[in-house]
Amino acid sequence: MAHYFFHFRDGRGLLRDGEGRDFTSVARMRMAALADARSMIADDVLHGTIRLDQCIEVEDSKGAPVYSLAFADAVTVTGGRS
Repeated sequence: MAHYFFHFRDGRGLLRDGEGRDFTSVARMRMAALADARSMIADDVLHGTIRLDQCIEVEDSKGAPVYSLAFADAVTVTGGRS
């Protein structure tokens, strides 16, 4: 089992995850990052704004970056104004 830290980056800075979480595989860690990003986007929608310029940056237990997920890559946007 590996330990990962999920940091949140927006236009103002980086919010560091001080606890982290354990995952049995890289695939499960990536699925959790995707679920977290989509949850944050859903919360933004409830407040009337969607910010796709944010991301989740994942580090391993040694502090090495291992994965980054841009919010724009977490959803597919369709339709919109013409």
